[in-house]
Order: sequence, then C-alpha cells, then structure tokens
Amino acid sequence: MPAPINYPFFTLVNDQCQAEAALAAIECFAERTERLYFKPKVSQIKRDFFNQDKEICLAHRVNTLIADYIENIGELSDQLMIFISKSLHHSK
Repeated sequence: MPAPINYPFFTLVNDQCQAEAALAAIECFAERTERLYFKPKVSQIKRDFFNQDKEICLAHRVNTLIADYIENIGELSDQLMIFISKSLHHSK
C-alpha cells in the first residue's frame, strides 16, 4: 500500500505496539461501514505480518491504511477515533 498522495506524511502511529493497538481498535470498534472497508485490508496486513520472512513495518501499513480511508471515504467515526486515540495513549 503506497502512502496516499494527499497524506504522504500522515503518522498516527509511530511504532509496532501502537500499530497493533490501532488494528485491534479498528477490528473491535469500527462502525459497520468502516468494518466493511477495513476488514479485508486488516486481514491482509495480519497475513503479511505473520507470513513474511522479513519484518514489515506495521506502523507504516496502519498509517497508510487510515490515510487511505480518509482520502477515499472520509473521516473516521467519532467512536473509532476515540478508541484509537485511547489505545495509542495507553500504549506509549
């Protein structure tokens, strides 16, 4: 997933721990329309992470995933933003 053109420096998460917390929040707290968009992409990220011999940068993949959603669909729901923010705050 290349970084979206309009959000090349989008960095919501900074490390693997935050990326894992953000993915968990996306899977658990996304609204129905967000889940439909994110589910296959999150599944692919998880497969890539578990099946790669080389380490993939989860933080970059999650940042790109969220930026891509914002660019193509629009803002994240308030509920999801709250849970992502709280998850990231506690993972620092």
